[in-house]
Amino acid sequence: MNTKITFENSGIKFFLLFVFTSFVIFYSLSFFPTLENDSSSYLNNESIRLSLYPLLIRILNENLQLVILFQIIYLSLSIVALVYSLIKIRINTILILIFYLLIITNVYYTSFSKTILTESIYFASINFCIFFFLIKNSVKESLLFYFFFGIVMGLIPSIRHEGLFISFIFLMLFLLNNKFSSKKLLFFFIGISIMPILENSVFYSKHKERSSVIDKSIFGKIFLLSAFDDELKKNQFADYIELFSDKSKKVNYFLENLKNPFLKYNLFSDYQVIAQYQIKNKLNFEEKEILEKFEDNENEILYVLVKENPIIFLRHTLYNYFSLWMPGGKQIFLQHLNYEIPLLDLLKKSQGPINYQNSLFLFFGLAFFTCLFVIFLVTNIIFIFKFFKYPHNREESNLLLFLIPNIYLIFISVVNVATPRYLMPIYPMILLFIALELRKLKNR
Repeated sequence: MNTKITFENSGIKFFLLFVFTSFVIFYSLSFFPTLENDSSSYLNNESIRLSLYPLLIRILNENLQLVILFQIIYLSLSIVALVYSLIKIRINTILILIFYLLIITNVYYTSFSKTILTESIYFASINFCIFFFLIKNSVKESLLFYFFFGIVMGLIPSIRHEGLFISFIFLMLFLLNNKFSSKKLLFFFIGISIMPILENSVFYSKHKERSSVIDKSIFGKIFLLSAFDDELKKNQFADYIELFSDKSKKVNYFLENLKNPFLKYNLFSDYQVIAQYQIKNKLNFEEKEILEKFEDNENEILYVLVKENPIIFLRHTLYNYFSLWMPGGKQIFLQHLNYEIPLLDLLKKSQGPINYQNSLFLFFGLAFFTCLFVIFLVTNIIFIFKFFKYPHNREESNLLLFLIPNIYLIFISVVNVATPRYLMPIYPMILLFIALELRKLKNR
């Protein structure tokens, strides 16, 4: 029985698949309201945000329903493009079908297309970048291919800052493992420059300088590490650290005594969010004076705390990493907790609205992502073993799909707070990596 799709010119079939995909996403459940907590910063084009998404909102006359429709169409096109690329590289039809279904039935993934956030366009742009990378060997002579590949590669970091790491890996592997004429390179680099230039032009037409939310992330880590400032290692920042150490000790003690890992890792991330946005507001006048004295030194303070507590920082990073893979753990298990929860009032404020609280549905999602994590981990180990043992069998696409998810997830775990929201951009890449490795095992 031949399980491979062999047709080439199937425009009508892919159009129908696109219509079906759009229909499914449009009418599927949505976990989020139209306006999330971060939506206002895009609607107001604040300096902490990149400006392409606010530009899109302005182009569509601030009609939020049109923005959502555009997001659904763009995401649907990118999913269909991924299916097409798998057909081009002759992946087994059953694997393609499983891949497609695991994406369009992931309501958490598709829900981002129905809220005013950059995520959906970010997801779709990464999907298109994968599409171009996978089909590049069949369209080597097309100058338009290089131009449009460059556009989507430049769009990724122009939509979200962390996309720079994803685009950089794409760029390095694409340039190092392929030979190009000067004309192809010209078209490619013209394409890759368009979106960053446009974003900078739009941004600086309204703002004089960029702001950042990275300082909030830094403080979240300082707060959780301040519990471990050893009395024997007092430093010039002791007064600042003592502002938060008592609260931090209570939080860390509470977390370390939780036996449920799904709840523990989710709450660890939530307490970082509390620290980022709420803890400083609880200080009295004298404490705020101390805070202002040291606020410009927070990078150095974090460095000192990490230097003094490297094992604890590594443990916290692992907590973040595991939390990425555990959506819904808090919603499922927190209600059954009998312990006294520290900073409970702040914890409730930090929780964004969610439209779907069916415990069975959430439990199924948690079980799925836990299984996916185990499969991904095992596949990584097999890949690394084969990569060094069989160097002649190395494939560029497999290497790409191995590097980007792992580097991206580690980067997010180190520098930011971890939520499954940050797993979703590379969710299709994880599925593709597993599918391509399964194909290799089948062909051996």
